Amino acid sequence: MDKMFIEEIEQKFLALILQKGRETFIKVSSEIGEEHFSKTEHKLFFAAMQNVFTEGKEIDLVSVCEEIQAGEKYVPYLKKLSPTSDYEQTKRNLLMRLSELLSIEVEYSFSIEKNCVRLKENTLKEQRKEHYKRQLHKLENGGDVFEDFDTDLNETLKLKASIENVKSYVPLYEACSKAMENRDKFERGELVYLPTGFTDIDKTILGMKNETLYLLGAEPNIGKTFLAMQITMNVARN
Repeated sequence: MDKMFIEEIEQKFLALILQKGRETFIKVSSEIGEEHFSKTEHKLFFAAMQNVFTEGKEIDLVSVCEEIQAGEKYVPYLKKLSPTSDYEQTKRNLLMRLSELLSIEVEYSFSIEKNCVRLKENTLKEQRKEHYKRQLHKLENGGDVFEDFDTDLNETLKLKASIENVKSYVPLYEACSKAMENRDKFERGELVYLPTGFTDIDKTILGMKNETLYLLGAEPNIGKTFLAMQITMNVARN
């Protein structure tokens, strides 16, 4: 996606929050966070809005400006924005640009959901770029390209899961480790699940668990419905 297009979306999100307050911030922050903004000053503005919201204040130009002026927590952002370490002048410039957001007209057709996805997709693209740069640097310097592979892969998959509205992501190795741990507990009698009444199935899934969805799949006319009914009757009896 075009960099200018992404920055325009970020500005519109920040403008919407300043213009409409806490209710809009709740909608936006439930989908994206500071890490999904590409520009450092946009990250700072969103972080300040988050802190104003956490303190229970109304999110408006005055409260966000006061938060930025008073907050030492924003020094890491200021360091990136101010090569001369003149933080006070940088703050003044930031507050001026923040006030300019109020004059931005956000069209009625602007979709929070769709544009949150766009920012997530752009973040994923940038993460991949950074990953490739690190890998290339390691190759050029004789390093181990697989050293951080699992960490990079998991971060990428988590972000991709959030784009596709998967509310939680667990790496496969963690799921397998947890399953083996539960099997050991089950065999020691520390975990008790509802038996399906079918020994082979119970050995495989360790019985029926609460808050778990089970999918039963097979070819047509092979007895899926009958098996499901039998399991239901067995569980009900227990």
